Amino acid sequence: MEAKPAAGGARISRLGLETLASTIVVYGLALVAGILIARALGPAGRGRYHLPVTLATLAVLVGSWGLDQAQRRSLGSGTATRDELVATALAAGAGLGTAAALAAWALFSWNPGLLFDGVRPADMAIVAVMIPPQVHCRLLNSLLVLGDRLRASNAVRILAAAVQTTIAVCLAGFGLLTVEAVLVLYAATNLLLWGSTAAAVRGFGRVRHVAWSTVRTELWVGTQLQPAIVLAHLNLRADVFFVAWYASLHEVGLYAVAVTVSELVWLPTDAVASAVAARQTTAPAAEAVDATMRAVRMSLVVGLLVALALAIAAPAIVGLLYGAAFRPAVPAVWALLAASVAMAVWRPIGGALLRLAPPHVQSVIAGVALLVNVGLNVLLIPRIGIVGAGLASVASYVAGATLAAGFFLRGHRLGVAALIPTRDELTDLVALGRVRSR
Repeated sequence: MEAKPAAGGARISRLGLETLASTIVVYGLALVAGILIARALGPAGRGRYHLPVTLATLAVLVGSWGLDQAQRRSLGSGTATRDELVATALAAGAGLGTAAALAAWALFSWNPGLLFDGVRPADMAIVAVMIPPQVHCRLLNSLLVLGDRLRASNAVRILAAAVQTTIAVCLAGFGLLTVEAVLVLYAATNLLLWGSTAAAVRGFGRVRHVAWSTVRTELWVGTQLQPAIVLAHLNLRADVFFVAWYASLHEVGLYAVAVTVSELVWLPTDAVASAVAARQTTAPAAEAVDATMRAVRMSLVVGLLVALALAIAAPAIVGLLYGAAFRPAVPAVWALLAASVAMAVWRPIGGALLRLAPPHVQSVIAGVALLVNVGLNVLLIPRIGIVGAGLASVASYVAGATLAAGFFLRGHRLGVAALIPTRDELTDLVALGRVRSR
């Protein structure tokens, strides 16, 4: 029998810091590759690469059909074995992943409003082929995290990022970083990540046979959760399509860089959310609530500090790393930093709501936030460009975080004061940071 995770904020902090260290390595490697790619392709080429990849990312999310979230409920309630969940992930990757790839290709071929004008069929073909393995990989990685195997999850991410960056450096050195080469590198990296995750998940469970009753149950639960998941993800990435619609691939490239810089806030806050995922899923309800609130308070403090530092450093980061061609992205970075802090609150609460609230609650919250996002994108992008897209994200994420926090606090009879970090928590966070820095 596996040992249960120790309770308390110290373990959350420790796991969060371990995951943060791994995430920083992964993000740092990806940042090096991203800078080389941006400098080689320029804003327009970066946009041509970013747009099909964003569509593929959305297709992977749809193809997952909420099963990664349904896994939380299954593990928490004990209604499916680990082997059954691993087998279900394989079946979903093959079936749902293929359907999602075909749907993405159909949308690209239709090209409503010349949304994908400038993106070549070969570009889309490369990313579309990778959608089924990415769906499978997403579900397997979710099982690693929920099974409290964060080290395995972190290790495969580091391996893939290291290989990707090494190849990107070599291609840049020989002047071979074209859009086509970058897309092939994207595909190769995802294949490596898929294979490594499949190998790592053997410690969680194995495919012995597909239990179709479990598949049907997971699909039913996923169907209830899927609207919230898709709506929440559209909140994150819909702005890219509006920028492409109202502006150009050049502006998409600028906005992609702004998003990359602003999402540095998510490095520490996502690490905290991952650290509490297992407890939110399997611990008694009272412990899950306590872990969630600790994670929210920690994310809020760390997110604000990182956002402030990035706001000051943004002009230097963009200008020095990406080059003068990307300097117009800086105002969008400033706008998006506030959105990243709001998401740092929304994400850990959202993880708890998946287990502790009816499925429709997440859908309502995400739906309201998306309406705010779409409305403001339509209103602001034609007037102030990518800064308008950033401001739309701010309003959307703040709305989602406020609704999620309000529902969670009211549902568990907590006051707003539960969101304010205590002196002991701040002291523990500083102490852990000093220990890790030695």
